[in-house]
Amino acid sequence: MKNRLKELDCLRFVAAFLVVLSHVLGNYTDKDFHLESVFFDGGIAVLIFFVLSGYIITRLLCAELGATGTLDLKAFYIRRALRIWPASYSYIALSVLLGVVGFASIHPTQALIAAMHVWNYYALLMPSDVIDQGRAVFAHFWSLALEEQFYWIWPAALLLLRNRVGVVLAAIVLLLPLERVAIYFAFPSQRGTMGEMFHAGADPIALGALLSLNEARLRPWLDRLNTPLFFANLAFLLLACPLLQFFLKGLWGATYGRTIEALSAGILILGLANGAGGWFAALLRTPPLQFGGRISYSLYIWQQLFTLPLSIFVMPPLQAVVFSCLAATASYFIIEKPFLHLKDRFSVNPKLTRGAVAATQQ
Repeated sequence: MKNRLKELDCLRFVAAFLVVLSHVLGNYTDKDFHLESVFFDGGIAVLIFFVLSGYIITRLLCAELGATGTLDLKAFYIRRALRIWPASYSYIALSVLLGVVGFASIHPTQALIAAMHVWNYYALLMPSDVIDQGRAVFAHFWSLALEEQFYWIWPAALLLLRNRVGVVLAAIVLLLPLERVAIYFAFPSQRGTMGEMFHAGADPIALGALLSLNEARLRPWLDRLNTPLFFANLAFLLLACPLLQFFLKGLWGATYGRTIEALSAGILILGLANGAGGWFAALLRTPPLQFGGRISYSLYIWQQLFTLPLSIFVMPPLQAVVFSCLAATASYFIIEKPFLHLKDRFSVNPKLTRGAVAATQQ
């Protein structure tokens, strides 16, 4: 499973790089039909992040629960903080500093909302007349906030609900699209952000967690996931889904279209985690993408400074990609790596969880 998790880390890099491309290409086109504006919208990439997070975190938590009979919640939250906070708070601090010295227009409340991990509720928390550069600088924090809110709730819910947790996850996956439809008609002003809010947009993460819980039951089906089927699903996710979103708009994105996309992403993840994928899986095992997997989180954080028309450091697309990767690499080695070493002190003993992880694959 360890090697498979590495492949999934590299998939996270692919998703992060798609976000970069969505910003440097999709945002430099007009509103008419352009291939780059359709296929590099970033939405599919973020959805892959969400399903991955639900899957991997649940896999690890279930391994710990199976091996020890409980979850060390304190250690879990410390690990998450040491993984997420150093880069995100460094980004916020630098952005605020650039605002203070006059390089950017950032409202103090914007930085506070980002720092408190509630940016996915920005539309409700921030006055509507404050639409400036700071909104672009912190815009990607909505997805970080949604994931962080999931981390706050999920381990305790898994520990408390135990055998009933699958039913709860299934209900979330099935009911949240209906909630989005209700919001779509009842609160038109929230149509653009309703999928960002935890109470209306957490279903892709819940689906990833649900697939992780039921992976053993899906074993007969996964054994039949051959290379042609794997790539047919990959093509559907990366090519067909963006077109469906482009042409159907809210009819797709606000309903079960998002669920279908998440399920397709889940099939991709389960396939990679269980030995499918052919040349795509082999590509994810190459050293450049292995390194990319290590800096994927950093890349998602720091690219925002360079890749949008309202970025602090506006530059042409190719330069933006290069500087994003350089900033991510510097962040990983200078800011994050010391905290990752500290994080290892709070990790679950791999000797305890190895058997439990293996058992989930049988």
